[in-house]
Amino acid sequence: MNSPKQQFYQPERLDYDNLFKTVLQRYFWEALKIFLPVLYEAADRVEAPEFLEQEMQKVTFDLKEGPNRTDLLVRIKLKNETKELILCHLEVQGEQGGDLPTRMYRYKQMIYLRHGEEPVGIAVMTAPRPRGESASYSWERFGVRVSYDYINIGVIALEKDVFLAENSRVGLVLYAAKCAYLSGNDEGEKFRYLRLLSNLWVERGWDKDDKRLILLAIDYLINLKSETYIKEYVAHIKEALKNNSPCPSGTSPSRRGTFSLPP
Repeated sequence: MNSPKQQFYQPERLDYDNLFKTVLQRYFWEALKIFLPVLYEAADRVEAPEFLEQEMQKVTFDLKEGPNRTDLLVRIKLKNETKELILCHLEVQGEQGGDLPTRMYRYKQMIYLRHGEEPVGIAVMTAPRPRGESASYSWERFGVRVSYDYINIGVIALEKDVFLAENSRVGLVLYAAKCAYLSGNDEGEKFRYLRLLSNLWVERGWDKDDKRLILLAIDYLINLKSETYIKEYVAHIKEALKNNSPCPSGTSPSRRGTFSLPP
């Protein structure tokens, strides 16, 4: 069975475990602009961010974190010559348990113990969290209270303009995550979203390596499984690349009328 990713990657080169880490690292400034614009504006973006990967691996190992989570610890320089430590935690389709505030607090504590710095915490969720879960951490015993607020980014709640602003590669990947959640297990919905997303993808003036990575991420997120739809989608991609322009999205026999991307 062919899939769009196999048009651009050799199968042995696919590394899904590090896919989203690669996207966030390669286009970190784009991600920060979406997640925390005020910090993006304060950053000295001439100097490359420093990714403390080994340090973050020690933290996640100590806390025994599970799959479908991407964690970055990043040090950036600000325009005022100071430096800031950023913890970015991404969960893909992350309706996993009701313990996110506790995990974010533990991350913060472990990072402080290792580095003596308080990180700016950002939690990015591509699916709604469990109902009733708090958006921050709090603990209280016998009049002693501890609280921790961090930035919560719910991808589903973000609007289309946020994702597609300024030719953002990270934005298009996050938009695909939103489409993936909305399509659920409906293969027809997945297929129609993929066609529309691929039209946006082919319009972008990115270089070949960027396009390969972003298409791979979109393909992985939507997770189309129907062999019939996959074959049709591959044909759609080939035609778009051949003409170097978007292809008409059309309609599916299973659904009449027009179909558009979510707002």
